[in-house]
Amino acid sequence: GEGVIATSELADAGTATAAIAADKFQRIIKEAHDANIMFLIQQANIRASELKTDAIKEWKELVKNADEAPNQNVAIEIGAYASPDGGVELNTGLAERREGNTSNYLAKELKKMKLDVPVDARYTAQDWEGFKELVAGSNLQDKDLVLRVLSMYQDPETREKEIKNISAVYSDLAETILPQLRRSRLRANIEIIGKSDDEISALAKSNPKELNIEEILYAATLTNDDAEKMAIYTKASELYPNCYRAWNNVGMMAFKAGDLAKAEEMFNKSNSIKNNPEANMNLGLIALTKGDHAKA
Repeated sequence: GEGVIATSELADAGTATAAIAADKFQRIIKEAHDANIMFLIQQANIRASELKTDAIKEWKELVKNADEAPNQNVAIEIGAYASPDGGVELNTGLAERREGNTSNYLAKELKKMKLDVPVDARYTAQDWEGFKELVAGSNLQDKDLVLRVLSMYQDPETREKEIKNISAVYSDLAETILPQLRRSRLRANIEIIGKSDDEISALAKSNPKELNIEEILYAATLTNDDAEKMAIYTKASELYPNCYRAWNNVGMMAFKAGDLAKAEEMFNKSNSIKNNPEANMNLGLIALTKGDHAKA
């Protein structure tokens, strides 16, 4: 019986294709950049000092650059928040005013910078989510009690009452956690748009140095010509010799062309850079193809 299995495996190996180590090319890369404007307790006016911070300056610069860059899109989100102390009604009005003031400030700034960027603004009356996150990440004693209250009660007034009952903690919360929640968060959502397929294919031939490793590995998938694929993967292995994927893929093309010796050498080279499942599978395939069953 065993001999039969072996022959069928051999037949499969003859028609099998080696595994590709895939690119991670993404044409559109999304990034989010945040900056905060902080408010005093129960205040909605924006203090001048808050607009002079490095974070705000850098954030504005970033929006300007993204808007001017031909391959970037930018949109802005404003999220205004009030901390969860002081009741829902008070905080709703407060968060709403913070959002209004932040929107006005930003509209003026964008106009001054001659930028036409879409802005979406919203407010959250009581930032329980932010509160939970900060408490969970803090060194507060009894923080587990506070988190338990949050998971047990959904009603904001009950939550506030129960947390105030853990009196040892409350003064700490008021000092360290709550002030961080009185804020407007400015978020710039930036899309960086990469090269088109045509640009990538052209550069792979004319000037492959202009391509990063993901782009050059991706370039090889854009052609059906095996000689071209081999040329691109070979170039990738020269430009990015520490990328195990490039070597594996040179091996894959050599295997397809029936050059087992070169294929094996390339898969071993790939594995020596980083032990990886693709090259290991491909070495097993070579062993099968050679009929070397002990190795497979």
